[in-house]
Amino acid sequence: MKPPALGWLSEQDRAWADQLRAADTLEKLQALTKDWGRWTPDARGVALAMTPADFAVFRNGLAQESRKEFAGEAWARRFGAVLIPERLLEITIRAQQFGVPFGAMAIRIAESAPHHPKWKWLPALVKEGAA
Repeated sequence: MKPPALGWLSEQDRAWADQLRAADTLEKLQALTKDWGRWTPDARGVALAMTPADFAVFRNGLAQESRKEFAGEAWARRFGAVLIPERLLEITIRAQQFGVPFGAMAIRIAESAPHHPKWKWLPALVKEGAA
C-alpha cells in the first residue's frame, strides 16, 4: 500500500498507522515499508531485519499498543521505529504544536527549510505530491 498523495490536508501519519495494522504478515510489512520509501527508512531497516518469530512479537505488541496498553520498554526500543517512524513523528509533533494538518506542516517545512540536512528528502515529496 502506498502513502497518500501529499497535500495540505493529507494525514500520512494516520495512513501509516492504518496500513501498519493491516500488514498482517512479515512480507506485507516489508512491502509496506518499501512502498513508503522516503517516509519511513528507519521502519524499513527494522522490518527487513525481522524474522518470522520477531514479527510475531511485533504483532503482539502492536495489538497491545492498539488497545492503548504499553507493550513495554524492550518492545518499544526494538520496534518503535516501525510503530512511529521518525520522519512521521517529527512532522506530527510540529503539526500538533501549531494546530495544523500533517500535510500542511510537511509542506511548510519543505518550503522553509529545503536545504536543511534533516529535511532535504521532503521537498521532492512535496513537488511530487506523493511518495
